[in-house]
Amino acid sequence: MINIDNEETKLDLPLMLKPTDIQNHLGISKNKTYNLIQLKGFPKIQIGNQYFIPYEEYLKWIKKNIGSTISV
Repeated sequence: MINIDNEETKLDLPLMLKPTDIQNHLGISKNKTYNLIQLKGFPKIQIGNQYFIPYEEYLKWIKKNIGSTISV
């Protein structure tokens, strides 16, 4: 688990996120989550039919897309 602890944020997430982690973090539906994961440039690793999202790359992706409108 990664624990980010500063004045503004406290996150306790695993190093490898699952789609449900993304869904819960962003507050979006399961279908939108999987559509998001399928987008070109979204950081993911697919093993069989399971997806894993590296935590650090996910944070970078979010920062990179601040101010963007993403249609899923």
